[in-house]
Amino acid sequence: MPKVSRELREKEQEYVNMETQTEFEEELPPPPRKWDKIINIYETVVPYFRWVYFISKIYILWIFIHYISVQLYVTHCVPSSLWGFMSSPILVSSPHCKAARWIIHNGANTIDNMWNTIGVWFSTRLLQMN
Repeated sequence: MPKVSRELREKEQEYVNMETQTEFEEELPPPPRKWDKIINIYETVVPYFRWVYFISKIYILWIFIHYISVQLYVTHCVPSSLWGFMSSPILVSSPHCKAARWIIHNGANTIDNMWNTIGVWFSTRLLQMN
């Protein structure tokens, strides 16, 4: 049996160790990063929040305009006094009272439609869950 030098055996062992080590590292997926799940959730949720924010700005504006016009209509078109009662037939047909009535009417319809849309959206989400 031929004698193998010690250096040759060490080099051979290093080569085997390197081969097994690189094969082992290549087979395993990279270790998961700590924030990958949070980043994935963020990338999934943010587009929905942007959409909700865009849509809600319109409805919040209508709610604000409706509230302000109701308050202005009560104070300027139908004041709560005897004089307000007597002057209301004249004031009701004035342009600013007609505009306030239009805003009140359309604002209320828009707010109703908002609730209908939210209800339909939630209903479709519940039906998709089954």
